Amino acid sequence: MAIVYEGNGGLAAQSSGTSMDVAFPATVNADDILIMNLISRSSTEPETPAGWTVHSQATNGVFHGATLCWKRAAGTETGNQAVVVANVNSYGIITRYSGVRTYGKPYHDWNGLALTETASYLPINNVYQGGPWMCIAECFIFNDATLADDGGTYSEVAELSSTVGDDATWALYDHTPAGMGTVTGENITMSSQEYVSRIVLSLVPDTLPSYEGSGTIAAVVGTALNVNYPGTVDSGDILFCKLGSANNAVTWSTVVSGWTEIRDAGGGALYWKRATGSETGTALFTASGSTTQSGIVYRFAGCLETGTPYEQAAHQESTTDDIVIPALAGNTTSEGLLAAMSQISDDRLRNGGPDYYIKFAEQSSTVGSDAANHLCILPTGTGENPGSDMLEVYGFGYDEQSCSVLNILPATGGGPTGYANDVNTVGTAAIGKINGVATADIGKVNTA
Repeated sequence: MAIVYEGNGGLAAQSSGTSMDVAFPATVNADDILIMNLISRSSTEPETPAGWTVHSQATNGVFHGATLCWKRAAGTETGNQAVVVANVNSYGIITRYSGVRTYGKPYHDWNGLALTETASYLPINNVYQGGPWMCIAECFIFNDATLADDGGTYSEVAELSSTVGDDATWALYDHTPAGMGTVTGENITMSSQEYVSRIVLSLVPDTLPSYEGSGTIAAVVGTALNVNYPGTVDSGDILFCKLGSANNAVTWSTVVSGWTEIRDAGGGALYWKRATGSETGTALFTASGSTTQSGIVYRFAGCLETGTPYEQAAHQESTTDDIVIPALAGNTTSEGLLAAMSQISDDRLRNGGPDYYIKFAEQSSTVGSDAANHLCILPTGTGENPGSDMLEVYGFGYDEQSCSVLNILPATGGGPTGYANDVNTVGTAAIGKINGVATADIGKVNTA
């Protein structure tokens, strides 16, 4: 299903009062993505209402505050959404999109939110996009100025203005890129100079596999490693087991039926299994040598129902400090979800990077000589290969580490139809809640 802009609820505006009513679009369906853009002539940002997830907030520290938040609709939203604002000129709008993925964050990358005074133009910043999907740029101006469609990268979709208070104009631009890569921004001409707020998002469609969580990292000093299944496993889910060893000469075998080897080299290994729904407890994997071994099982849903559920697998093993996510073995032949599963024989978590992949989940163990596992994902379109990337795990000395990346293929009928929002809630070291208390890195790229 293609992503479609379905309209807005109109521009809310008021010159005073601490509660502003922002109208919902006339029609809202379950799983639509609603984006609410708020701006105020105050150094205090408008508050995020209950039931909404704050995306970003900004203030110039003097008299402009902005808030962008989003919500996955229940389909029961009608009337107005009350928003707490400062007792000054305030403006807001809710836009609606269909065909966006129905789990986790609805976007891959973003750029903004910023409040700047510009000289008769509105800057739209660069954003990274995983495939030929929709990039949107929402803009607010403290003026009822008009904006031009300059015929550049982005096209204007809608523009509304108000003469209430200090005046304001809101505009929406979109662009569907040809494929994966950086979407170059542009400057949009406006009729006068004023403070502007802008945000750029790359939305992800509801046609891709879904990462549903993992079991707790398992570690042992010995040869017998019992790797934990996730707490919930449904029939048809695709499970990947990423194994690692502190000895790069170790090889692996499994006595648990149903698992298929993808890679076994340099002490690291990767297996996959199509779940029956009866998987509970642990799966036993046996190492050829007795040292610190570790492993984790990742769960994905909405995947190809028959045959091999992935393509273009590539692997890297080394003893360097940082983890290299290798380029795919070839260009993708289908849209899907790129998953980079890595392990290192130390308990070090991510310090920086990657540039294009999203650091999605990681866990560590202090058993034996320590261990850590990392998962990074990147939605992708057809005919893509993002090249290599780097997951920085600064430390001292060198450790055995390995990383496998592959394109997980979607179900023939499309992507998932609704999944859990918390995707790695086991253990205090687990990172990756994607619709709750999120880390600053989830859903962003190019962060230090």
